[in-house]
Amino acid sequence: KEVVYLEADCLEPSGYENTRLLKYIPYKILRLRRKKHLEDYQRMLIPEYLAEEIETQIDISKDLREKYNITFIFINQQKGCKAYITQGRGFVSAVNKIIKKNNITDIDGELWNFQSRQIRKTLVVTMIENGATTQEIAYWLGHLGTRTAREYYEEVRKIRLAEMNNEFWKKKFDIIINEDTLTQFTEEERRALYIDFRLKNRKVELGYCA
Repeated sequence: KEVVYLEADCLEPSGYENTRLLKYIPYKILRLRRKKHLEDYQRMLIPEYLAEEIETQIDISKDLREKYNITFIFINQQKGCKAYITQGRGFVSAVNKIIKKNNITDIDGELWNFQSRQIRKTLVVTMIENGATTQEIAYWLGHLGTRTAREYYEEVRKIRLAEMNNEFWKKKFDIIINEDTLTQFTEEERRALYIDFRLKNRKVELGYCA
């Protein structure tokens, strides 16, 4: 929604090289911003190449904006139809067409099904992995506090601990049970053996062997 309702005056100089400020309304927290007596618009730094793409859209939409006296730059009109503002699903559909055209798949080899909510999660995880603070994450997500950012940090921390734990046990398993021994088992048996190894006991005829 923040994207589809960008206005013609959404770009401002930043004072930094190769960047500009993008002015937008964070609709998700708009009511809270007003409650705290903050202006509706929020600003964030964007790279110059992205600002230039937005400028192109501003130019493309100029005639329609003037005709209908509106400021939104993602206005479209098909021949013989009324003008309309592009909705979020239109962007999602466009990205999924690109995915299908280029056969972009997930880790399971299935065609990736893009949804807009994936962007924020990917951004946050990437920022955390690169050492961003909760304050920086809150800024880029447009939040007024850091509570949600801390929740993201905790979620990523648990994932990382799980990965470290898994790696530790795999190495320990490989040391104790060598590769020659494993060749005597089928894939299914090796999987069951690994589970028993993790549980530190194995079911035998008269009970469990520790």
